[in-house]
Amino acid sequence: MSLKERITQDMKDAMRSGDKERLATIRMLQAAIKQREVDERIMLDDAQVLAAIEKMIKQRKEAISQFEAGGRADLAEKEAAEIKQLQAYLPQQLSAAELEALIVAAVAETGATNIKDMGKVVALVKTRAAGRADMGAVSALIKAKLGGRELLRQVSLQLLDLAGLFFCEVRPATRFELADGLFALLDHLFDGSKHLRVVERDALVDFALLDRSLQHTNGRETLL
Repeated sequence: MSLKERITQDMKDAMRSGDKERLATIRMLQAAIKQREVDERIMLDDAQVLAAIEKMIKQRKEAISQFEAGGRADLAEKEAAEIKQLQAYLPQQLSAAELEALIVAAVAETGATNIKDMGKVVALVKTRAAGRADMGAVSALIKAKLGGRELLRQVSLQLLDLAGLFFCEVRPATRFELADGLFALLDHLFDGSKHLRVVERDALVDFALLDRSLQHTNGRETLL
């Protein structure tokens, strides 16, 4: 049974049982599906129906925030009830560990290293999560992860510059090659909390403090 067939069957069941609230929500869902099919001249498959459901859930979450801000708890409760009914059509949600693994894989496959690459990571995760995660929360997680990776790359370059102060000057082309290797090492040790765990000493290095120190070491700036 397709998702659209299940929704139609649930509508019939709601009509027979006299469940007016559930019936109203299902009819709104069917109207949204039909509208998209008419607009795009297509027949929605299960993945596209899931996308329509997720959009409706997102709209209602936004409405809840507005109603709560306006002191309309009654309307917020109505929206929450509709969300619960709509969520019944979503597949089992990914656990935090599963979602983390999915994001890590997407970052690796896209080669993303900073916030500018966020769009392609989100697009890949969205196709693989397909109704199994709140994309608003997913986007926030991806942004935090890429922000951390961008910081790691900056620190990699600055550590390399610091090494140059004591040993030798590094040619520009070689500098970025070496920085890539150092970045990979830091990325392996990075724990996601904007701190680097040095395993041997079990110590934490504060990136912000390190950044300030590098810029003023020996009175010489090491800005990128």
